[in-house]
Amino acid sequence: MNRHNSKRYRYVGYIAIALAFLTSIAGYMIWIGRSYPAINPHSSDVIMAGVGTDFNNAVRSISSGYWSDPRIWDKNRLPRDHENVIISRNTTVIYDLVESPIIGNIYVEGSLIFSIDRNSSITFSNMTIFMNGYVEIGSRENPVPPNVRILIKLYADSEGGSGIHVYGQLEIHGHPISPVFTKLASTAFKGDRVLILRDNVSWKVGDMIVITSTSTDPNETEENQDIGVMGNKIILAKPLRYTHQATSEYAGEVADLSRNIIIESYNISSRASGINFYYGSSGGVSFAELRHLGARGMLGKYPLHFHMAGDTMRGFLVNGVSIWDSGNRFISIHRTNGIVVSNVVGYRSIGHGFFLEDGTEIDNIFESCISILTLPGRIRPDDARPAGFWIQNPRNRLVGDIAVSSYGSGFEYAIPERAPDVVPFDEEAIKTITPDIITYPRRSYILEFSSNEAHSNKLNGLFIYRIDMNRERIINVFSNFSAWKNGLDGISITVSNALLKNLYILSNSRSNIMIDGYNVTIESSKILSGAETSVNTQWGIIVSASPIIIKNTLVRGHLQADIVNNIRGFTKLVEILDNVIYGKFVFGYPLNPESYTKIINGNITYYLYRYDIKRINCTLNQEYMAQQCIG
Repeated sequence: MNRHNSKRYRYVGYIAIALAFLTSIAGYMIWIGRSYPAINPHSSDVIMAGVGTDFNNAVRSISSGYWSDPRIWDKNRLPRDHENVIISRNTTVIYDLVESPIIGNIYVEGSLIFSIDRNSSITFSNMTIFMNGYVEIGSRENPVPPNVRILIKLYADSEGGSGIHVYGQLEIHGHPISPVFTKLASTAFKGDRVLILRDNVSWKVGDMIVITSTSTDPNETEENQDIGVMGNKIILAKPLRYTHQATSEYAGEVADLSRNIIIESYNISSRASGINFYYGSSGGVSFAELRHLGARGMLGKYPLHFHMAGDTMRGFLVNGVSIWDSGNRFISIHRTNGIVVSNVVGYRSIGHGFFLEDGTEIDNIFESCISILTLPGRIRPDDARPAGFWIQNPRNRLVGDIAVSSYGSGFEYAIPERAPDVVPFDEEAIKTITPDIITYPRRSYILEFSSNEAHSNKLNGLFIYRIDMNRERIINVFSNFSAWKNGLDGISITVSNALLKNLYILSNSRSNIMIDGYNVTIESSKILSGAETSVNTQWGIIVSASPIIIKNTLVRGHLQADIVNNIRGFTKLVEILDNVIYGKFVFGYPLNPESYTKIINGNITYYLYRYDIKRINCTLNQEYMAQQCIG
């Protein structure tokens, strides 16, 4: 073959390759046009939603109007059993049926708005709201009125096989109730059928309610139904099975589970996942009831799930929602920042309840939420000891939350040394964040942890492991925390540069506070064990952190000791400043010649010691006590 022929054949080969490429593109465009000519969805969206791309068996809206009007559909009839429905671009369909057949998949490229002047119900397998799509079930300005009930049933052939997938805008706003939960004003005894609450409530007769345990047994939480509501008095449908305490110091809670927008699994033997929000989606969810959702044992199948949205959903509000009988968590936030979760009631989930997934999530807010009864799960090894609030990056806010009846700890900060690699979604926003905070969460710090409460959990009230690598030495503040009647410790933490103030820690079974780490201060707190609670705590404060300062704090009533200096190492220090301390004090326990305890203006009734007391340097305001210390 001569050089000219070789060159000619090479050109022919290039042309053949180009023609083959153009033919494949044309074929793909024909397939797209045949499948769904009215919209052009992002293929990645469809794949992520997991609902397939079968638009052939579909009824399509061709004009705006009521769902019940056959003229708005291309087949001149209403959608039938297992048919897919397409809400086409530039059309608005108002859903107005009392009951629907079991629809297949609903694809929303236009607008789907539920009528709020009548009761309605719809059943479908999946709903995908595309980037230009809009679905409204009540609005912020005009929520579903109290006399209207909207029911959405998610039909799944198999566990986790259905859900709502949001890439556009979803607005769900039911009638507000106030408050969503409150505390008992007086003790309700076993057999009682009347509850006296601290607050007047706007709950409806017939609502489902839950009354939390006030013992160390999580299972003493119980459901009931109100059959009469008069201000702050609730009449129950059936007698209480357990006693629920209320004192001046602590009290159990009562939460309302019912809302007038209900999203549930069609069949709880094969549960739907729930609502999934993806990158760039928007809207809001308030005063809705999500029940019997969450696929058991399946990753990513949660009642309310924010999935890899980065910074694109900052400020999204979940408010007043009830999530109960969940097969898989309450709310999961995964690689998503700035979500606001407020006044949410979570009751009975498998696995962790309110869940920040892998340590990359920051600036999220949980405010005035309650987690009740989280049960062991199996998605992750730590789901065997599920927490009410499971946090993997400390740079989030928890304010006014309550965790009760978890089979693990109430609040758990399980901080990984390194989070999974993250590609920032918003390059401008990421410039304001130190990369270490996301990549190495232990180098971060508590954004806010205040006015929270944990009781009747099987393990700890607050458990932290670990926040102790912050190079900027920013103080981690834990304020106004209350922990009582937890099965192990009220607080068990490994943390450095921390201030714990205004604590109320009462009658936790093993110890009230156990601290490890560096540079920790406890101040202006009450650490108590009392006979009136029927739970006597073995140990008050067990200190393995150094240096630690305890000041202006009342510690008393513990069976073994009120304060234990359990520090090992070299030249460690416990300082006790301006305290009123009653009871037993153990120095250097177990034997620890390097422990050093300094007491200034302390008032200690007597000591137990496990090492040569002459090594202890005490300055007390009673001379005889000082002489004892000097030896």
